[in-house]
Amino acid sequence: MFCRRSTAATRTPPPNRACALTGARDGSRYRIMWMARPGHAGDDLWRATLLRLEELGLFKGALLEKAGSLGLFGAVIVKAAGSRVAVSRDLAQSILVREAH
Repeated sequence: MFCRRSTAATRTPPPNRACALTGARDGSRYRIMWMARPGHAGDDLWRATLLRLEELGLFKGALLEKAGSLGLFGAVIVKAAGSRVAVSRDLAQSILVREAH
């Protein structure tokens, strides 16, 4: 199982299926498949956010490792491009990842 389910269900998603970064397992390596724009983000804000994430090494196709999170509703910590980066929980929910082989 590479993505945790938000419910108590025991069924696991297929291994080729993408999941949100918030549902990814700590300590595992992932490839970013897609970054979905949150509904509250306007075009200019989203464009600026994508540029900043790219500067931090987070872009479509990039490899990352989920290092953990800061509490139940806190930021998600990832290792990407040789750096540790904290990503807000809202933004992490819009980053879809797939387990890297």
